[in-house]
Amino acid sequence: MTMNCKFFFLIIALFYVGQITAQNKHEVQRITTRGGQIPDNDATYRPYIIAVQVSGLPDKIDARFGLERVCLNITHDRISDLKIELISPDSTSIWVTNRNGGDNGKNYLETCFADNGFSGHLYENKAPYVGTYIPDGKINDFNNNQNPNGTWYLVVQDLLIDVEGTIDYVHLDFGNQPPKEAYTPCNTNNPTACACPKRKSKKCELLPDLIIGARMTEIQFQEYSTTDKYYPRQVRLAVATPNIGFGPLETQGTGNWICDGKPVDGPIRCPNGQNARQYLDQIIYYKKKGKISTYRKRAGTNYFDSSRGHNHFHADDWIEITLRNKIEGEPDARKWPVLSIGHKVSYCLFDSGNCTDENQMCQDGDNGYKSVQNLPNYGFGHYIKCESNLQGISVGGIDHYGQSFEGQYVTIPENTCNGQYYLVVEVDPTNKFKESDETNNVFVMPIKLQLQQICTEK
Repeated sequence: MTMNCKFFFLIIALFYVGQITAQNKHEVQRITTRGGQIPDNDATYRPYIIAVQVSGLPDKIDARFGLERVCLNITHDRISDLKIELISPDSTSIWVTNRNGGDNGKNYLETCFADNGFSGHLYENKAPYVGTYIPDGKINDFNNNQNPNGTWYLVVQDLLIDVEGTIDYVHLDFGNQPPKEAYTPCNTNNPTACACPKRKSKKCELLPDLIIGARMTEIQFQEYSTTDKYYPRQVRLAVATPNIGFGPLETQGTGNWICDGKPVDGPIRCPNGQNARQYLDQIIYYKKKGKISTYRKRAGTNYFDSSRGHNHFHADDWIEITLRNKIEGEPDARKWPVLSIGHKVSYCLFDSGNCTDENQMCQDGDNGYKSVQNLPNYGFGHYIKCESNLQGISVGGIDHYGQSFEGQYVTIPENTCNGQYYLVVEVDPTNKFKESDETNNVFVMPIKLQLQQICTEK
């Protein structure tokens, strides 16, 4: 080989090394917007909205270039009052943080949120939050091929009275290392990749399997005394409802709305003051001869929840919380004596998180934790909005509500003695949805009441 040829190939090699280096270099474009005073939740309640103007970015954000993280600085003496959402130009929205921090948690101090947050989930940590955390929603939902240039909105809502605060700034960081989610290839466009419960079976129903994520409740519950200003005689608790089945839990609205059993036109306010209910169908996926089809099953109702912090559609009777005494020798906790029953709590059904080995939220009894490693159809289904016509929880998806959310409590009866009791939480308590396993919908947790009255045995 001549010297000129060697020199030519050396130049080509250096060119490709330079390309690889440039591609691997982590480059971030930060968009910063200043904030201000967050209005308290009083009679003139209103959200505080920060408009973030984004320009000069590529006209598409996806797995190669997209939103990597959201950072903010908030001074507030009770951050569990705050629900913070981010809304993109195409109206995709996520919960950045929703009422985390407990009763006394203060401040988000240069706090960042990323799907791979090094500090873990907010609910696993205590305020003040300093570092990078996994948000309550998923940053990756934004990287859906939309054009990021335009107006983004950070919506801050204070949902409990008496404490005020300020937001100093919000940063949106775009770069070439956006979050990536691990999914199996199963979807309706690739049905051959969807596994049946029996491996060799060529036809099957791909049913969801709903459970209560025990760890969420174990790390987020609290007893309140009779004299508490906000939550007198309550046990408040967080609840997560993962889907560890072979198919998504999907609901679709039928368009049939009722007030007191009578048809009405749409989601109106009924004469009795309640919101109209819409009949729902569960969409059940079925695999046969290499194709996936669906059929419908009637599955309860949903309604528009107009309360502060919601303003979206909820599925009725999603969970039920009871406080009970144990009967020794009776394995079914639903047969134990009930001291108090919370109303059946409605949820917006969407993927606010995923089962991972790290969060250990999706324990399947003695079968260990579920994640992309052992859920064959992980990611089948994708639900990010609380709409009237479509909601759901994907395979390996988690829907969770924190202990500060409305309805997340059971009232302790008057004259209850301190001592040992049991919280019993059930998902789909009225059996409206079809699942592969109806025996694992109940979670039981012993609790010791300490803030009620002291009783002596006679």
